[in-house]
Amino acid sequence: MRVRNTFKKQRALINSLMGGSKNIGEREQNAIDIVGMLFEAMLDDQTIPDQLKALLSHLHTPYLKIAVKDPKCLTDTNHPSRRLLGQMLQLGIRWVDPERLRSGIYPTIQYSVRKIIDSPENIDYHEPEGELERKAAQLEQAKRVSEKRTIETEKGKTMLARARNTAESATQALLQTHGLPAGVRIFLQTVFTDYMSLLLLRNDLDPNNPDCKKSLAAAVSLIESVDTQDVDAALDAGNQLKQLIITLLPHYQDKIDTFLNNLDTTITHAEVEPVVAAPEPAAEDEETVVDEAAAARVLKIPVGTWFALQENPAEQPLMVKLLWANPHTRHVLFVDQHGQQRARMCQWPIILTPLRPIKLTHPGRQKISSRVCASVDSSHLPA
Repeated sequence: MRVRNTFKKQRALINSLMGGSKNIGEREQNAIDIVGMLFEAMLDDQTIPDQLKALLSHLHTPYLKIAVKDPKCLTDTNHPSRRLLGQMLQLGIRWVDPERLRSGIYPTIQYSVRKIIDSPENIDYHEPEGELERKAAQLEQAKRVSEKRTIETEKGKTMLARARNTAESATQALLQTHGLPAGVRIFLQTVFTDYMSLLLLRNDLDPNNPDCKKSLAAAVSLIESVDTQDVDAALDAGNQLKQLIITLLPHYQDKIDTFLNNLDTTITHAEVEPVVAAPEPAAEDEETVVDEAAAARVLKIPVGTWFALQENPAEQPLMVKLLWANPHTRHVLFVDQHGQQRARMCQWPIILTPLRPIKLTHPGRQKISSRVCASVDSSHLPA
């Protein structure tokens, strides 16, 4: 409201300086009114960050003077003043991050605004226009690098988790075949499982890979030898596992040597623990059950689609882009305009229900002040 009142006072001052409304021609009066409507429309546009509105509002008076002096700027879509304002709006919506103003294009827009204010009679539009283009190109390149790094990190975490789960399942299946002494069971649940996790990770999670099969066969030989109390055969199997494991995890050699040195005593004197049944899978409550139909719909949402994330209705929405929908873990990954992770959500349906604080929007071009100046375009969301 305070900015709107300031706009009114500035227009009244321009009128006064020009001798009052009776002495102002119709063309000049229309120019003043249209510029006022243009900046009012900017204030009404919910997609423009408040910080950008506040910055560009400083151009109200300079653009009033420009329009009065050269009314063609309101009709010529290629007029340099129109082009520069549209560029600042478009790039500002694309690259101004309200939470990190200094990291985006805000300082460059600030510089451009200052150039216009400081040179009201002889404005060089091309110099700030070029600066904005160069900064936008830098930000775009940095965004691509950041997005690539973000998605590679997320995919790496997912692969590691899947490898770990597969290795733990394989170990659990082995342990359900025979009752074993605690020392053997712990060795398989720790050292062997860590090794299998890394081995699966290096072999695209393929349990049928020859190295995986060889390792599982050695583990089976160890278990069967311990079960029959065949110390020599158990040591042979243990040493075979050692040679396999230390190729990937050389820092585990001391642990394995300790295990092998104590294996004779473990087999002949340690108490055998009974086979422990596999735990029943935990029942999913209503909130964690995945709606498969909803999940399928999310898979159809193109990567690159933007959303307005608003956890608090009183706060400005955060624009985030869908970077990756993980088909294995049911996670969706969102990044901001700089390619940095801003949200990672574990249940796909949350972005499809109106009860959640995230709303789907669509990228594209929308005229920021179509009621006033049809050629002043702004990219609400980047392609």
